[in-house]
Amino acid sequence: RGSKLGPSLGFLGCPWFAGVSVEAAGTMGAMMGSGELAEGASADAEPRPVAASSASSSRGLGGAGAGAGAEVDEVDVHVRAGGDDDVAALHALVKEAAGAQDALQYLRVTLESTAADFRAGAFSFLVAECGGEVAAVLIHYPLWDVCRCAEYVFIDDVSVAPRFRRRGLAARLVEDLRERGGMYGALAVDFQILRNNEPSLQLFRKLGAAFCDDFFNISLAGEALSRVASASGFACTAGGGRDVVVRRAEPRDGPQISELIQELAAYEGQADSVVAGPLPFDHDRGKESLSRIVVQSLVAEVCGGDDGGGLVGVVIFVPCYASWTGRCFVVSALVVRAKLRGSGIGSLLMQAVCRHATDDGVDMLQWSALPTSEAAMTFYQRRLGATVNATGEWVDGSLAVA
Repeated sequence: RGSKLGPSLGFLGCPWFAGVSVEAAGTMGAMMGSGELAEGASADAEPRPVAASSASSSRGLGGAGAGAGAEVDEVDVHVRAGGDDDVAALHALVKEAAGAQDALQYLRVTLESTAADFRAGAFSFLVAECGGEVAAVLIHYPLWDVCRCAEYVFIDDVSVAPRFRRRGLAARLVEDLRERGGMYGALAVDFQILRNNEPSLQLFRKLGAAFCDDFFNISLAGEALSRVASASGFACTAGGGRDVVVRRAEPRDGPQISELIQELAAYEGQADSVVAGPLPFDHDRGKESLSRIVVQSLVAEVCGGDDGGGLVGVVIFVPCYASWTGRCFVVSALVVRAKLRGSGIGSLLMQAVCRHATDDGVDMLQWSALPTSEAAMTFYQRRLGATVNATGEWVDGSLAVA
């Protein structure tokens, strides 16, 4: 799906796919959450990540309070884009947060891997400097709104050095990101917060955020992802004796992909929300952008026959990053022609994404789904081996860009 300010685009691949969040992600990181509210956390402390309840979760603002009422003191604060020279400070802040929560066992990234991922464009970050010292960082990455054919920004994490907390630095970083997002045409700035992290919720309410809590966070990681990638039992009966081929999308697929996206929107009662625009495969990656987005699409095609065949499904996904666990993929949408749902095409497309992730050294997929289909949850858990966070402890949020 797209930004929380827009329609919820989702998995329309098979009857069990009810809806997929492109933010599924967010720290996505393991499955959208980097942690839990620290016990005894001060209501005016800055947000920081804490260990997720399982190793499969890592995106979101899960740490201590965000300091809704805090003000920056007399120390001069300068906010700027982070660069190579700031990666060591960023990693130190992330590691400090994990150590403060006795959660270093969940920290899979190293300074070397963080630096390599930044250089590869896996994430971007903002730095708040106080007196020339890196006092806080905000990690973010771009996601793709399938219906509106545009990118929006997801906040993966905010980390503030202990001695600089209670100075409003988190708010300064978020506001700066909103301004930058507006300059580069992003639709919105999205995030996730633990439901019991009331200080952070207060901060984002003060900033004018809209909240939504009707999605489940889902992840497919590690051995479960490898099993799907290597499985040989995903049969497809959609071809009527003809081959069904999964391949990368090409510009010539544009009209049929647009039809599939329209079908997805209609399925979710959002047919009027679709905006014509450049499709992911011909998104101009060279244009000036807040973040370095790379949208990838795979299509399922029936080959040959009297009707000439054609596209019967598409899956769209975006590389993203979790500050505790590293690179992962967020699935934005999975769509299968209505008459062919349940024939195995959705499984083939998901397997293709898993294989792509494995080849790229990524061991986690993330998405969000509407909790309205028991069949969907059964498929995720039993067929794919995915982890479904159905406890409702995470709240999705969205801020309009400045």
